[in-house]
Amino acid sequence: EDVKLGGVIMFAVRSFAVGGKGVRFLGRARFSTKSPTVIFSWGDGSDGQLGHAKFQKINAGLMSDRYIQAEPRKLVKSKRFTQCSVGDGYTLGITSTNDLFGWGNGFVGEAQSNEPVPIQPGLKVKAVSAGPKHCAAIDMDGQVYTWGHGGSWLSGGGQLGHGDTKKVEAPKMVDSFKQYGA
Repeated sequence: EDVKLGGVIMFAVRSFAVGGKGVRFLGRARFSTKSPTVIFSWGDGSDGQLGHAKFQKINAGLMSDRYIQAEPRKLVKSKRFTQCSVGDGYTLGITSTNDLFGWGNGFVGEAQSNEPVPIQPGLKVKAVSAGPKHCAAIDMDGQVYTWGHGGSWLSGGGQLGHGDTKKVEAPKMVDSFKQYGA
């Protein structure tokens, strides 16, 4: 699908990621098949999940002040991303060199950033998925990594697949897949 933003620039949309109080999409400029894929985002960016360093602050009345991006805005450092996934207050992205980046609040441990930062340098991934409070990635060899909230007495446990309900601060390989030859 082609998208016209501001009546000027045409993009071929590659994929969408919706959730976490906002929208992100990957697109490629229509005038060249070699143009880089870029991320555009909009919505509630109060936790930095849109990836914009500067926000327009609005007063939300009884609620706390919010940072809203009402129209699509290009993520300045997005030229290198090929995939993104959206969590509750954060976004994960994979670069063309298979590096994993995160931005927002809680994408790894207690980290918070309004701009993409690398997650576990050296880990090369081909797929990533962001959940409400936990994440999963598949590395180039097909190994599964998970991290985030492991569960609780209320929500149950085992969301990460590590055999317990502990919180995992950074990507950790799910070892139990090895018994199946993965």
